[in-house]
Amino acid sequence: DTGVDFEFISTREAHALLKSDKAIFVDARDTDDFKISKIQTSYSFPANDMMFKQDKLDKTLVPRCIDLTAKGKTVICVSDAGISGMKNRGHVSRCRHVAQYLHELGVERDKIRRLQGGLNSWKKSGLDGILGDRRCYYAGSLMTSEQEVKVAM
Repeated sequence: DTGVDFEFISTREAHALLKSDKAIFVDARDTDDFKISKIQTSYSFPANDMMFKQDKLDKTLVPRCIDLTAKGKTVICVSDAGISGMKNRGHVSRCRHVAQYLHELGVERDKIRRLQGGLNSWKKSGLDGILGDRRCYYAGSLMTSEQEVKVAM
């Protein structure tokens, strides 16, 4: 781990990139979470599989990301909440781990962003582009309204 962090992109900016076909969404959540809801066109690339089940990872995704970023697209890594290390000391969001992995395998750092507030922020914004359940989840569990407020703080 080189300790490189990645800039965040707002939900609205990411949505604009989705609509103009200028983004590659890489979902760092577990496969079961991805099946419940996701951003349309996103690829599942679970952070936990990077560590424990590398044989299950899509081996074509990294070369595809390198090729598409060379053509002007931006990789946007997605997790449930897009937590920064500054917000929750010691905890790093799954999207940060996936961004780091992609960078270490050749995707240019300035072509990678993390979705600020994660998929839950997108859902709360009411923007289109979500496939599946529009309720907020965190680590596979439906969030209560109290948990949603705590994560948003």
